[in-house]
Amino acid sequence: MSGIDWAELIAAAQKFGREPTRTDEGLRIRGEGGFDALVSNLPAPPRAAELEPIGVLQAESLVPAGRVPGLVQPGASRRAAPALNRFAGAPSAMPDGDGLRFTARVTLYRGDEAFFPVHALMLAYAAIWGPTTALAGAERSATGRPPNASGASAWTPDDFAEARARLPPARAALLDAPTPHALTATVPLGAGRQSARVEIRADVSHPVHGPGLFASLVMPFRFRDELALAATISELNAVETEPLDAPPHYGAWAPDPGGRAAYVFFLPNGVRLPIIGTLFGWMTLRAPLAAAALSATAPG
Repeated sequence: MSGIDWAELIAAAQKFGREPTRTDEGLRIRGEGGFDALVSNLPAPPRAAELEPIGVLQAESLVPAGRVPGLVQPGASRRAAPALNRFAGAPSAMPDGDGLRFTARVTLYRGDEAFFPVHALMLAYAAIWGPTTALAGAERSATGRPPNASGASAWTPDDFAEARARLPPARAALLDAPTPHALTATVPLGAGRQSARVEIRADVSHPVHGPGLFASLVMPFRFRDELALAATISELNAVETEPLDAPPHYGAWAPDPGGRAAYVFFLPNGVRLPIIGTLFGWMTLRAPLAAAALSATAPG
C-alpha cells in the first residue's frame, strides 16, 4: 500500500448511510447525533517489530461541553471520560478543554493491504457512532431504557469455533476450555506478575446497540484510589491515539468493577465482520505493552 485508499473509506461510510466529504485534512463525516468526525492520515511511526508501518489513520470527533448536561462544570470532562469509556464502541473518550474528544487509531503495515477494508469499516464505525455509543450507553445504563435492538448476536458458535481453529499455536495455547459464545484466555505477563485476562464474547449486550461482539482485556494491576486509576487510564488512552507501532486502537481503556484498568470494545450486529480471532490477537499483543506502561504507576 503506497497511499491511503480514500475511496474504500468513503465506501465504508456510505454503508452507514453517510456521504463523507474529502478535504485536504482527510475525510469529514457527519456522525450519529450530529457530531462531526475527521478521519486523517498521520505519518508512519518508526519500525519497532517485524512488520513495516506505512501510515496511520485516526478517526476523531469533538463533543462540545454544551452538548452534554453537566459537562460545563469545572473538571467535569475529566471525571466523565472514564465512566463513558466503559460503554466504548471503537474510540476512546478523553477530556478536551471543557468538552470531550473521541479518537480511534490504526497503524497500517506493508503486506497487510488485504485487511484494509476491515479497517475502513471499523474507522467509519468509530467516526459515525463513537460519541453516541458512549454517551447514550451511559445514559441508558443509568435510566434503564432498553437497547435499540434485541435478540441473539450475529456472531455464532460456528464463528467462534472457526476462529479458535485458525489461531496460531502460541495464541491457541493461552485459551480456556472451549465455550460456544466466547474465546477467553489467561495471558502471562512475566516478571512475577499476575496474568491478564482476555475475553471475546457474543453474550454481552450493549445498552444502546443490544447484541453484538464484546472484547475486553483486564490487567491485574490495582491502584491506590479512583483518582490514580482515572489518571492512568487517561494516560493510556492518550498514548493509544498517538501514531505508534502497536495494535489498532479500536476501543478504550476504562475502569473495571474491581478497580483495575481494562481495555474494552463493542461491535454491534450491524457491523458484522469476521474479526473474532483478529481481536483476540490484538488484545494478547496489547497486554504486555500495557503491563510495561502500568508497572511504572501501579504495584503488580
